[in-house]
Amino acid sequence: MQLESYKQLIVWQRSIELVKEIYKVTDKFPKSELYGLISQMRRAAISIPSNIAEGYKRKNLGEYVQFLSIADASAAELETQLIISKDLYKHIDFIKALSLLEEVQKMLVSLIRKLNPKNGGQVMIEALIAITITIVGLLGIFSLTSRSLSLNSVAGSQYVAANLAGEGIEIVKNIIDGNRLQKAPTWNQEINNGDYQIDYADIKLETPYNQEKTLLFDPETGLYGYSAGAPAVYRRKINITEISADEIKVTSTVDWTTRDNAEFKIIAEDYFFNWRP
Repeated sequence: MQLESYKQLIVWQRSIELVKEIYKVTDKFPKSELYGLISQMRRAAISIPSNIAEGYKRKNLGEYVQFLSIADASAAELETQLIISKDLYKHIDFIKALSLLEEVQKMLVSLIRKLNPKNGGQVMIEALIAITITIVGLLGIFSLTSRSLSLNSVAGSQYVAANLAGEGIEIVKNIIDGNRLQKAPTWNQEINNGDYQIDYADIKLETPYNQEKTLLFDPETGLYGYSAGAPAVYRRKINITEISADEIKVTSTVDWTTRDNAEFKIIAEDYFFNWRP
């Protein structure tokens, strides 16, 4: 069964959460900002899900990509305004807003890459049922990103690893998402059994997992990947297991070793389905 509405898109749902958080945050701004940052930030935030929705309803793939690009530009505008606001109003907590925004931005970039006809892109069929995060060791479940960290080393590593594990699931979801609209031969094309390493910009699963290779951290962008930056302590393995012709299991494992040789691991699992009758 094909998606019946843009409301089923994970990126749209996350951007709606972002809008709500921006409203909560800007409610704490002084009234003098009513026609300044408050108005600008709310408008930019609202523009993101609005353009995702409008693009989804367009019949032309090029138009769809164009509206996603507009949503991405609005996200960049909002990011700039959040940076300014953090400097001006240090007593306000912007952590959740920044975390949601980064998640939305990554999803938009990935979707634009896949939908772009020049990339032989893929379109959305999203079947995110649930994400179960299993934490091995002295871990907690966190949703914040590395750019927001002000905790001690162990707790900070937990934040980053939880985010990286969840990101691994999102990347696979975004690879799956285009097969229906592009009329791919199979709903799970490019998703084969095995262990892989991927980063946020990948549009297919093709690099086998290498346990000796860690992710790189790029201080310029604040992102983890394999193309630029200094070696980090984290290793991420994406395992694909075909349960049946209509179901696959995705396991995203992030592990790392501390300086005193303590080992930690986070495992995120998700199941994706072929909803066609």
